Amino acid sequence: MFNVPCSMCNVAEAEPNRRPVEITLHIAHCTSHIGFTLVEMLAVLILMALLSTLAVVSLTGVRSAADMKTVCAQIEQFDRMSRDRAVRRNLPLRVEVDIADGSWSRWNVRTQEQIGTAVRLAGKGVIDGVLIAGQQQMWTDRANIAYTSEGNSPTYAVRLKAKGQETWLLFAGLSGQVAAMRTPEQVRTLFDVIEQP
Repeated sequence: MFNVPCSMCNVAEAEPNRRPVEITLHIAHCTSHIGFTLVEMLAVLILMALLSTLAVVSLTGVRSAADMKTVCAQIEQFDRMSRDRAVRRNLPLRVEVDIADGSWSRWNVRTQEQIGTAVRLAGKGVIDGVLIAGQQQMWTDRANIAYTSEGNSPTYAVRLKAKGQETWLLFAGLSGQVAAMRTPEQVRTLFDVIEQP
């Protein structure tokens, strides 16, 4: 009548001449082994929570690295456009970097009027300071970089920080070429070479 193999209680099958009560008890006993215990369910939930935490942490690192690359590209473009604008208009400019706000703006040196609108960089708070060759202090709140009408500026470096990463973007004053550096010592060494007569 019933062929119910039971792996948990080692009963091979129900016999046809058993009473219905015995068969019902046997089936109830076998089905009580189906499912998960509370401890097993908690273990799975804890494991899932740990895996999701690891995923969030790793994605945060990826996002901060992407923010840093975006900010680097924006700063490079802003510097290039400032040099180009100074040359095209034969106009000395001053670039004001508001480090706390993460915004960059251009100013006409002659009239002291702002040129265009300020540009707010993606990844607010990534810029941590600005060093300008020939100046001893690092600017941590606001820095001013002068551009001549020929498109030249002093050599300067911008320190970017995000989630334990630190990068320095160094802008060569005469050429506008950009170099990425890892330590402030590298930047200071380059500044020392530039400042030598």
